[in-house]
Amino acid sequence: MDLSAYFIKVKDLEYLQQNLPDCEIILGVKGLWYKNIELNNFKPQNQAERDSLIQERIEQLKLAEYIYHQNRDTEDKLYWLMISTGNLAYDFENNNQADSAYKYCQEAVNLQDKLIEANPENKEYLRESYYDNLASLCLDNQKYQEAVYYGEKNLKQMQKSTELGDDSYLQGAYDVLAFMYLYNQQYPEAQEAARRSLEINPDKNYAHLSLARALLLQGKFEEAKKIFVEKKDFSVF
Repeated sequence: MDLSAYFIKVKDLEYLQQNLPDCEIILGVKGLWYKNIELNNFKPQNQAERDSLIQERIEQLKLAEYIYHQNRDTEDKLYWLMISTGNLAYDFENNNQADSAYKYCQEAVNLQDKLIEANPENKEYLRESYYDNLASLCLDNQKYQEAVYYGEKNLKQMQKSTELGDDSYLQGAYDVLAFMYLYNQQYPEAQEAARRSLEINPDKNYAHLSLARALLLQGKFEEAKKIFVEKKDFSVF
């Protein structure tokens, strides 16, 4: 598979800037769009392909940075810089490079905050889940308080998105936060987050089991037992 198809490199943009200054930014953004689709569809099968994917993501980020620094006034340049940064973080995480994943995910969050500050009612900006990803990375490194912090930030973001008419990510935010609270031994908070998730969708098995665990760890054995018995065939927990 040719991962460079449809992709304009930084050197190409430098040439275009000299010869066709009015179109180089447009071509660059379109190149980012095509490249993002292609890389997202590429499923690496071995370590060499995973390493190759990361290198292509790095090239994509370089291009996004170049385009952004040529014209900072438009939100779409900042948006693609955020997307390129977040995608690189995701691929580093999948390649078990936790430190690099955390670094780039933190950068993606900072870029997202800038976008939301510039346009606080843009649902597309709000629903990107970089705070969720940061919380998971912190959890993997046993940084439980930090995981809770980012989980709470993620929930606030999805609550704002819900206020604007898009509630598709709200339950997931409660589920993530309940899990973070459990690991940080904040059992009443975990219980409340799980209950709020179930208010949105009472059929969510994962939320039932998070609730059961929170109850169990508070010594509410009968309430917890009832849930565990009802969900005994659900294996993921």
